[in-house]
Amino acid sequence: MTRTSALFAALVVLALGAVLVFALSPAPPDLDEAVRLAEDGYFEESVALLKQGVERAPSETRPRMLLAQVLINRFDRQTDHSDLAPIRRALEHLDAIKPDTPALTALVLLWKGKAERRLMRLGRARADWVAALKADPTVPEAAWGLLDLDYLEGRPDHARAVAMAQVSVEPNPGDRAQLLHELLRQEAQPPAPESLILIFEPMLKAQPDDPDVRRGMGLALVRDGHDVDRGLDLLAADVDAHPGDPEAWEFYLGALDLGNRADVLTDVLPTLPNTLAEDPRFARYFGLVAQERGDWKSAVEAFRIGLKHLPHDPRLEYRLARSLNRLGPENAGEAEALEACQARHEAAQPEAYPLFVEAGEAAGLGIKPYPELIARLADQRERRGRPAEAAAWRSLEQGRDAGPSGGRPASREVR
Repeated sequence: MTRTSALFAALVVLALGAVLVFALSPAPPDLDEAVRLAEDGYFEESVALLKQGVERAPSETRPRMLLAQVLINRFDRQTDHSDLAPIRRALEHLDAIKPDTPALTALVLLWKGKAERRLMRLGRARADWVAALKADPTVPEAAWGLLDLDYLEGRPDHARAVAMAQVSVEPNPGDRAQLLHELLRQEAQPPAPESLILIFEPMLKAQPDDPDVRRGMGLALVRDGHDVDRGLDLLAADVDAHPGDPEAWEFYLGALDLGNRADVLTDVLPTLPNTLAEDPRFARYFGLVAQERGDWKSAVEAFRIGLKHLPHDPRLEYRLARSLNRLGPENAGEAEALEACQARHEAAQPEAYPLFVEAGEAAGLGIKPYPELIARLADQRERRGRPAEAAAWRSLEQGRDAGPSGGRPASREVR
């Protein structure tokens, strides 16, 4: 056999070998079939297929993303949530993904937040969802995750900021109505402190250093009133652990105010870091301390700053009016105007719950015409001191358009 013939024969053998190897190699797993299996509730079969996909192509995004989603969804469908290993595996797969677009970055962060939430690491979940919205402000489920945390932890001002920011970018009027309805719920139907304590107690045991858990539990204890000292101790420890975090201070000082611990507030406020002392969110506490000293001029100045930061806050309106009256009769007109605003805002509060129920029963709210209901919702929010929410409700009726019925957004999935 010539050298040319031998070379040709060798090439034929190599080619046949390659064909044989290719024929014997397993076919790539059907990721679409894995999705269908998970949707039909066959999670084990779906996970098995997706694991094959990850093993075959460890650097590809879709198999890992799908596997993380299915692991989390399977965990949610189980009645026993004591085994957190699948959630940790989901988080490992999400950490292995290297997003190359803002949309994918937001999606990975959304699901990382879900995994952290199930691991009871609320602070990390919050950070992930905040980062997701920074990467892509149109990720609705990240906003809903934050709203749920705000509801549990007692952050009404943050909830309003999150919801109104989402309303400004949400194209579906039904979904905008749901966001506005959620803000009404948070005001009309706040969770009972005793129920919050039951929720946060196991979280605190599992994650004693998580700032969100510690703040939520501390505030719930103060609101409940049966173990105020324990709640304040938790919040004081949180300040010690995060001395430069304005939220740690805001929770602690707010709890001292709520718990009527003016003496402790007077001692603690001077230790507020200089970098935070000029922050307008703390002005109300400087006003309270000035009030305790009988320094009505300083109290008025501080409460005015606080009311500018939180317009229409009834407690600030009351305190500023009281300080103005004590400062002198020349301030009576301004004090009366503030008292009238406070009375109007508080008179609107009892209407919140029946309106919340009625709006919840209005199918297709935001899509279908409900002019009379929306007018009452907008009017109540206006009188409650929420002009931005009132304007958003009115815009639903003014700019109604055809589209699918709104509702709470479904989970984003990779397909």
